[in-house]
Amino acid sequence: MTRDEFRRRTYTFNTLEAFAPLREELLALLNRLFPEEGMLLFVAVNEAVNNALFHGRRNGVLHLVTLIVEWTDADVLVVVRDQGPGFPQSPKEFLLHEALALKESGRGLHIMAHCADEVTFSAAGNEVTLRKRRSST
Repeated sequence: MTRDEFRRRTYTFNTLEAFAPLREELLALLNRLFPEEGMLLFVAVNEAVNNALFHGRRNGVLHLVTLIVEWTDADVLVVVRDQGPGFPQSPKEFLLHEALALKESGRGLHIMAHCADEVTFSAAGNEVTLRKRRSST
C-alpha cells in the first residue's frame, strides 16, 4: 500500500442500511485522526450522508453516494457526493438564514458548518466538502 492510498479512504453506498456497517470504521478513523474532536467531525459527515441519502434522488431513484476521506498532517477533507440534482437554492444562502436552522428539516447544513472548520459545495449542489484542521502536535 502506498503512502497516498494509506491517506485516502473511499466508500460507496446507496442506502442507510448499506452505510450502517461503514459508520464504525469511519468513526474509528476520525477518532484516530482527531483524538479529542473525532466525534464532532463524524456528526458533520453523518449529516452530509443523510442529506445525500434523503435528498440526492434523481427521478425518485437514489444512485450511489460516494464518501471520500483524505488526510494530511495539516487537515482532513471529507467529500460526500451524490448523483442527485443538487440544492433547489444556494446552500450558502440557506446558511445565512438562522431561522431556517430551527425548522424540522434543514438543520443539517447548520450542524455541518458548526462541526467542521470549512464547508464548501459544488456548483451543482450535489457535493459537499468538509474540512477540519488538525492541531500541530
